[in-house]
Amino acid sequence: MLPSSNRPPSIRKVYRVGAMLTLFRPQRLPDKPQQHIATQGAIPTWPTLYASEEEDETTWERPIEACYAHDVAYTPPAVGSITLERRLSGGARDEHAAQVWRVQSDISSVPLVARMYDPLYYPSIDDRFKEIERAVAIENETYILLQDLQGSHLPVLSGIFVAEISDTTQPRHFYVVLAEYVPGQDLLNLLKQHDPQGDKSCHRHKAAFIDCAARLVLDFFARGVLPSDLHPRNLVLDVPEQASNENFCDWEECPWRNKLLVDIESPSAFPNHPYAICARMIDLEHVNFFKFPADRQNILYSRHWVACLWKVPWLSQEARDILGRWTPPTES
Repeated sequence: MLPSSNRPPSIRKVYRVGAMLTLFRPQRLPDKPQQHIATQGAIPTWPTLYASEEEDETTWERPIEACYAHDVAYTPPAVGSITLERRLSGGARDEHAAQVWRVQSDISSVPLVARMYDPLYYPSIDDRFKEIERAVAIENETYILLQDLQGSHLPVLSGIFVAEISDTTQPRHFYVVLAEYVPGQDLLNLLKQHDPQGDKSCHRHKAAFIDCAARLVLDFFARGVLPSDLHPRNLVLDVPEQASNENFCDWEECPWRNKLLVDIESPSAFPNHPYAICARMIDLEHVNFFKFPADRQNILYSRHWVACLWKVPWLSQEARDILGRWTPPTES
């Protein structure tokens, strides 16, 4: 039995803490995306799913029968399940197309992140089914190209599955991408917490953050991948809770003085240093594919590029307010 034609199940009731989804192997994965093609040129228009964050009422302006009829083919039996633990992003007020949750799963001993490409709650675009296949193909190809960087530069992929969800008497099936949950804090939250006015961090540490992101991007470049969404919330850093006995800069007010090693000239000199600055890219929803010379001399260009991206209009106003003051010049 399907819900009424103009009112699907509330997203807050379908995606809730404790909800369990069954996992199957897909009969096929979407075709490999063509090179030089971006995932999406612009953020699509979002439907109004509920009047406010607290309300469960859902208004819907498009037919939903197709979302129930367009099931992703899978191969039984089930290979496991996931249990929703904490919502990370996804929804009418979020830039992410997928529903993104931290989950527990019987296929992994560690927490995972599930990116669920549910067409029923996907952005209002011309062909959501085509866009979902494209997005899943992009993620799959990105993880393939960056396979040797998994665990160091990006999360380790657990697999791409078909999830079954029963929000009515008729189950639905759609793609879900599972990857490891990366502990730590994203760069935006770190800045909000420790340097919201952009006047406490020393210039060397500011430049070191830029350099860290730039070198990560260069390693992606060398493998034919360009991350086009460098929002600081997508860069997760694991800052040690225990301060070092050593000071890494001379600015007494710098919040990173005894927390993060500054080593711009030779960043690989201390790769296993417990206080080395390192980050992982956790969002691969928006990337381009193209060949880029693997020339480490391009680090200066990459620093400029990262600094510019951190000031562009697609950042949230909150991020622009902080990084507009915080982002340092990128001259050598």
